[in-house]
Amino acid sequence: MPATFDGPNLRIILPSATSSIDVLVDLYSDWKEWAKLSDNAKYPPAFDTTGGDPISATEEVAPYFFLRNDLGWRIRGPEEDATITFSGNLFGRDGTLPVLVPTIGAYTQQITFLVSSRALVELVASGSGLSTAQDDRLRELWQLQGLDITDPMTVTPSQRSTDSGDIDLAITGDGVTESTVTRQP
Repeated sequence: MPATFDGPNLRIILPSATSSIDVLVDLYSDWKEWAKLSDNAKYPPAFDTTGGDPISATEEVAPYFFLRNDLGWRIRGPEEDATITFSGNLFGRDGTLPVLVPTIGAYTQQITFLVSSRALVELVASGSGLSTAQDDRLRELWQLQGLDITDPMTVTPSQRSTDSGDIDLAITGDGVTESTVTRQP
């Protein structure tokens, strides 16, 4: 039994005996069918989506479904005690607003959202995905090879240093059979 779409109250009401919801089939596709009926298109859209675009012959971008909670839409479970699992990448368009509302009666519901981990990208402060320490080490290796045109590496028989002074290495030994390079403070 499909979900009920209550346009005037902007509610998607899950049917009784629901234990699992396929976001694509049971919510998004059913809403599109509901919106085509009668004059249901007069209500604000319940969903928008992105993804599904092919990126190779065998792969596509994971689809994301956004409940338009910013327009007032919410999902309400059935009027019964239930454990419900949503499968698919379902998010509220506004992350500060709820996606779910309580049942009218005093029922207990456990809700789980299964989201594809392949579909998420974590943004990091450095922009490279490296930790600050890793980023510093990579930058120093770049400088040690003399690849930073803004901070060249100067090498003498007894010293290697960047013009900025960020890296200063002492070279000891005979330079033929053995040399030791030591970072200076």
